[in-house]
Amino acid sequence: MAIYHSWFTDQELPGIPIELLDTDGTVVDLSSGWTATAARLINDSNAIVYSQTDNITLAATSPNITINRWSAATLTAVATAMGTTKQVTYELRVYVRRTSDSADEVPMSSTPVRVEFKLAAA
Repeated sequence: MAIYHSWFTDQELPGIPIELLDTDGTVVDLSSGWTATAARLINDSNAIVYSQTDNITLAATSPNITINRWSAATLTAVATAMGTTKQVTYELRVYVRRTSDSADEVPMSSTPVRVEFKLAAA
């Protein structure tokens, strides 16, 4: 089962809380030594629809990753990609990079984060 979040294509908020857990289930401290590199919207064909690189906060405690808001550029790109489709759902993948060796990690879980966008009224 997935975790769903819904927005209209003209709605920047609310943010999305995400957790990156260690193998023992503890929250990974991302407050230092890590940078958020991208929040990517992935379609059913496993293609990147859009990659947002700003408005992402990392923390030491839960939720240790927060997408604070969708940028206007992201929403415009999503709306353009939607065309006249009234509603689309994407998987959300957030990439964080360990600064000591530039190794990337993507929080994966048995409950993927799905983001639904509905076309805003014209």
